[in-house]
Amino acid sequence: LVALEWDGSEFVRAAGWGDRSIFFPWIADVDNDGLNEVIVGNGRELTVLKWNGNGFDSHIIEKFSHQVFGCVGKDSTGDGINEIHVTFGWPQLCIYRWNGSDYEKIFDKTWTWEADTIEAIDVGDVDGDGHEEVCVGTDKIHIFEWNGSGYEEEYFINDTYGLLAVTCVGDFDNDGNIEINAGSVGLTEEGQHYMSWILKYRE
Repeated sequence: LVALEWDGSEFVRAAGWGDRSIFFPWIADVDNDGLNEVIVGNGRELTVLKWNGNGFDSHIIEKFSHQVFGCVGKDSTGDGINEIHVTFGWPQLCIYRWNGSDYEKIFDKTWTWEADTIEAIDVGDVDGDGHEEVCVGTDKIHIFEWNGSGYEEEYFINDTYGLLAVTCVGDFDNDGNIEINAGSVGLTEEGQHYMSWILKYRE
């Protein structure tokens, strides 16, 4: 991981960390201290990096049997604290929440017969109900909403295929509503073609 800083005329190296492949670094305040942390997939370890003024202090949240790919720090429970949403080189999604002293796993789901989740993860209000949804892609798209005590699958999209390593949300047409953008970066069946989908909620 390399952090670059603008010195007034060019970007220069300000800090660095690690000696392995780093996937999907995300910057957010995930421990509710008012300061941003960096979340990284460091090999098979989910790691949070906290800046100490001179360098990064690292904290391993959990070690896995699969490569950690996607790391998204956004508030998906509506409590004002950013949860950590993690996807893998495996069809799995894990979500962690800061409980005041440590990162607690509050969700863990595996889709055995579906494609790996890789970086197919984002959070946003995709149905316009005022609540954030968690959108995760395998070869399909699963959409979860927090119900006050856990995550429920609110929608399931079966119109996609391939490795949806791109699944993100945003207002692509500037109409004030958030859409889902999914793209297949790998194909799982013969005869498929690389595709991108933009999906909009309709009542």
